[in-house]
Amino acid sequence: MNDDSNPRIETLETDEVPKATQLIAELEECILAGNAIGIFSRLVNCHNTRRCLWNNKQPDGRLGEQDQKEEKQVWRWPGAPDVSVYTCDKIVRWLMLLRSAVTSRGDVRCEPRRAADEAPAALASLWQTTMDSLLEDKSFNVAYQTDLFSTCTEELGYGMILVDDERKQRSELLQMDLQSITDNLVELARQAKLIELAQQMEEAQSEEPVELSEEEDSAIVQEVNVKLEMLLADEDGDDEPYVALLQSVDPKMSEAEAESVLEQLREEPAKPAKYTAPRDDGYMFNVETLMPWINCVHPVTMSGEGKTDALFVVRYYSETQLREKAETEKWDAKAMEELLTKKNQFFEQLTTQSAITIPNWSLNSMGVGLVIDRTALEKLPRWLVVYVWRKAVNEKGLPMVYKGAFNPNMPDDMLFWEPTDLEEMPLVVDTAEPVLYAIQARGVADIVADKQSFVKDTLDGEGARGQLGSNPPLLRTAGEHVGITPGKELYAKRSGTSSYAGSQFMQVPPIDQGSMAVMQYVDKLVDDYYFRGKDTDPEDKRMFREWKVLQARRCQVAVLRIIWTIMQEKMTDTQISDINGQMVKLGMNRDQLKGRAAISIGVHVDGYGDDAAEKFATVLGIMMQNDRAGAVDWNEAMMILARMLSPTYANRLVMSQEAASGKIVDDQESRIAKIMAGVPVGYDDKASNPQLRMQVLQQWMQMPGNVQRAQMDPTLSGMMQKEQEYLNFQQQQIQNAVTGRTGVKANEAGVS
Repeated sequence: MNDDSNPRIETLETDEVPKATQLIAELEECILAGNAIGIFSRLVNCHNTRRCLWNNKQPDGRLGEQDQKEEKQVWRWPGAPDVSVYTCDKIVRWLMLLRSAVTSRGDVRCEPRRAADEAPAALASLWQTTMDSLLEDKSFNVAYQTDLFSTCTEELGYGMILVDDERKQRSELLQMDLQSITDNLVELARQAKLIELAQQMEEAQSEEPVELSEEEDSAIVQEVNVKLEMLLADEDGDDEPYVALLQSVDPKMSEAEAESVLEQLREEPAKPAKYTAPRDDGYMFNVETLMPWINCVHPVTMSGEGKTDALFVVRYYSETQLREKAETEKWDAKAMEELLTKKNQFFEQLTTQSAITIPNWSLNSMGVGLVIDRTALEKLPRWLVVYVWRKAVNEKGLPMVYKGAFNPNMPDDMLFWEPTDLEEMPLVVDTAEPVLYAIQARGVADIVADKQSFVKDTLDGEGARGQLGSNPPLLRTAGEHVGITPGKELYAKRSGTSSYAGSQFMQVPPIDQGSMAVMQYVDKLVDDYYFRGKDTDPEDKRMFREWKVLQARRCQVAVLRIIWTIMQEKMTDTQISDINGQMVKLGMNRDQLKGRAAISIGVHVDGYGDDAAEKFATVLGIMMQNDRAGAVDWNEAMMILARMLSPTYANRLVMSQEAASGKIVDDQESRIAKIMAGVPVGYDDKASNPQLRMQVLQQWMQMPGNVQRAQMDPTLSGMMQKEQEYLNFQQQQIQNAVTGRTGVKANEAGVS
């Protein structure tokens, strides 16, 4: 057991709750360690490098007024070029776009690692459809957070993405009229009467069927009508039984809402009454990108693959969000009351007590340089809540991941604490380069900062030189001088000398083409480092691109595994009929989703190449010619090709093999039904899957009743014969194409 006097968490049992002071001490230690290695200064440098920020930067790209010095500033002057060079941002966005191919074009596959013996294919299809449904519901959340995660990884050197569950509850606006009340009350009374009769039959040991007589049913309807008349009359003034009556119709209705419905019905019986009732939409996963040291804190020893024992996520809630979270997550009532007194109290108390000197923007859940203004939070205050995921072992050494929440200014109370069913932290970490500890990874800003500064300085210098060349400084003699402007008339003195005789324009060196070439060479150094230069070896480009895409793929698979693990425990019975605009039939319950999942993402590394689809189609043609054993799944091949050509419409253009076969069977059965009714059918130049159509036709012809009818009706027999000849011809056309490629006819059954 964890000793309350111990400042450390050593072991935790499932039913044990640690003290908030222990978790606050761990949070404090992480902040101290991060500050000691200069993590906040590094964040500032990365932020400023990518966004090209510096002191006294002007929005018009010109140098502003500088601080007064002993001598007047000559070079560079106010108004000189002060250009932003977005080398870092360009590379970060390019790398993010490379990684985005996984979410935008990746083909997710989810199936049981060990399928049930009785129906493995059906169970695999159920898991796949369930995963597709989940990802469609949260498509924007997953795509946006994944792009943000990739951007954070490449800019800062490492990124973090958290998968958590959230319970969806809301107030639903409903209507109730007298007819619906009558129907519900009558049905409830019938059910009660049937239960009563069933009990009487059981006591009498009778086996007769239990049913209501017409007299009993009429009595029930009459009794309900009397109750409703009394409800509307309001003669005795006691509304308690009528409130209970309305609540029996909708048990979710509160007493106050029932009283409101009663009042509305009495005022206007012909109109439906409006009321609200709580609605529980169940659990759903949520993907959130964590920005290190801005909206989360972790031990500096977190490994490059995200192995850690503690994770602190900082959130600032409005009062509405706070009360909603308290209800859905079942926070401690006493702690919630205490938290409400801590509005607009953030990390100052913790940092002051610990003598931690960190920037005033840190841990604000917004971003570098954004400082919270408390004067703007009086009417809409915020409350600080720190969520913690903590991995600990019990006395037997068995690990478990716990989840909780606390406020750093409340050392005596936990808001909530609960064990989870996770084996590891619900966290995925990615680094821009392989490292032992995630915090060691260098991002683009760390690598290109000096090159970007050199290019900026060179560009500013040559730009200033160009400005001086078009408007050079004027050197003049001492004394009174006449300013020179376009169209100015200059008058000479009678003595032959002028007041500007000693003045002359200074010579400005021309723009240095060598400097421009060096600037381009520095840009080339950056492009070469990321294997994207014009002279980079194509094989190197391909390897780097593949590494980045597959790195993103590994992270996405890890995220999907956490999503699936969470939803296996949280999902209840579900019925779905549409996914991504495609009709499906999904009926699922929680017991069907048990077990480990095999999750993969198919993604074409060259999916954005101009000729990628053409190359794939060529390879597909070669495979078709050599697929003697029928090992290639051509439906999947068509889906891959469609995704490369048009990822947006691929799911609508290409159906699954089962759906395609079902559609063909339905179409052929429809043709047969028309023929049976004597309705002429059309004959297209090419029929889809004539072999399957022939099987449907043969199954129809094998039924004795159909054969007899065809024999008795010569017209029907002729139309069926014509349909059979048409399908035989279509099959022969396909065989002729195969013969043209192979040079020989396929062997018939029994012929060698």
